[in-house]
Amino acid sequence: MSALGFGVYQFAVRRDEKVESKFAPIEQLRVQRLTDSGDVVFPTISPNGEMLAFVRLEDSGGSLWIKQIVTDSSREILPSSPKSYRSLVFSPDGRYIFFREEADGSPIYQTTILGGSSKKVAVNVWSDFGISPGGTQLVFIRRDTERNRHLLILSNIDGSGERELSARESPTDFRSTPAWSPDGEKIIVAAGIQAQFFPKLLTIEVADGKETEVKIPR
Repeated sequence: MSALGFGVYQFAVRRDEKVESKFAPIEQLRVQRLTDSGDVVFPTISPNGEMLAFVRLEDSGGSLWIKQIVTDSSREILPSSPKSYRSLVFSPDGRYIFFREEADGSPIYQTTILGGSSKKVAVNVWSDFGISPGGTQLVFIRRDTERNRHLLILSNIDGSGERELSARESPTDFRSTPAWSPDGEKIIVAAGIQAQFFPKLLTIEVADGKETEVKIPR
């Protein structure tokens, strides 16, 4: 795999009219190489931009690593496993890493950024997953093979309180990674007919499951 690069945007402040801009001009873009081993997949930046989590591929599977970007120091937090790791997500406070095993239908686990034991927080997960902005809930797609359905599931961050937010019966499904709106009130996810190349993009209300299609070009 080619070396991982990552751009850091400096914050710029417009003094005129007391209006702040979040992004500097493109000319001020700085590119920094974060790894050079050629065996890195699933890179994820922490919310504060200070850490990088990634999976390092090995003959025996994959190991989970954390890198301090400023100090350029890396450490393994979970050893190589034949089941490997994927779908890395930091908690909003940056204290925990959530991840899945490589296979479809694998559980979601939680571990600290210091490593150690892992806690299983969800099972039968068929997608990448999202953590709510407040760090209290998970959203993911589950496949119900007995009823031939795809379910959009919400749960508390510790795996308790699961509820079915929405469902699709074959030949329709949910796909891609469900994601939270910044206010935590909506989920956005793609859904459609399984053989259909262009699915619909939906927003779904967390409170009551109301769906609204986002009109996008095909």
